[in-house]
Amino acid sequence: MKPSLNLIGLYFLFVHCAGPSSSSLANDHETIVIGGGLMGSSTAWQLAKQDQAVLLLEKQDSIYQEGSSYGQARIARSNNRGHDMWSYLHNTAVAETQILVDYLQGVAPDQGYAIDQIYTTNPVTYVGRQAIYDQLLASLLHQEIDYALALTPEEGQAKFDVQLPQGVLMQREYNPLSGTLNPQQLIRYLHRALLYQGQAIRYNTGVENISFNTQLDRYVVHTTDSQTGEKQRLYAKNIVSAAGPYTGRLLKDVAPYFAQLIQPQRVFLAFL
Repeated sequence: MKPSLNLIGLYFLFVHCAGPSSSSLANDHETIVIGGGLMGSSTAWQLAKQDQAVLLLEKQDSIYQEGSSYGQARIARSNNRGHDMWSYLHNTAVAETQILVDYLQGVAPDQGYAIDQIYTTNPVTYVGRQAIYDQLLASLLHQEIDYALALTPEEGQAKFDVQLPQGVLMQREYNPLSGTLNPQQLIRYLHRALLYQGQAIRYNTGVENISFNTQLDRYVVHTTDSQTGEKQRLYAKNIVSAAGPYTGRLLKDVAPYFAQLIQPQRVFLAFL
């Protein structure tokens, strides 16, 4: 059976639908996740919670120092309004992060795991035209949050110390765990949770090539250790690529047969 490609979010899941191989292979894994940033680590954690055995590959060392997930602060806001996609995503992420923190607190209660080490509550400011006032007020009346609202230049100066243009309103709200997210801390938490669950993480491991062996009924992942130069061949039933912009090149150059299933340039566009 030919391998299939499923697009999930901004990462790619390569799933071969045939039954498990009867052959005994060294370095054989149920699922290999390529990329240990936020997307790959979160994916590995979700798969682990579903009782899948996961191997997470990261080309960097255990201290994340580059890539799209690098940094200590990202805007993470929720105004809890209905039909607001960003609020939905934020609130869902906070709920999932709390599950992660609860797990870590359960297995290592003396390590001081806390969600406020990941999310920092900061005031979030919104600016809009006066025409949205009625809609905004109706929404705020249904929210249990602390907020301040300036409708005139004078109120803007008095409440927020800003020069608010005529006809423009400003809302500032103080929503718990809404403000900023520390992606590096979240990655650390995810990796620790994976290790506590008995999952495997290999750092300093770059992927050089991916192929599919029909006789073994497995994907073959060719890796190189960036510190020692050692090359290794890994086998997996499923592969998830969450390697940021490298995913496009992975599809185009490293695993070119996937070009029959999806155009690599679309991957780059989705990432950008």
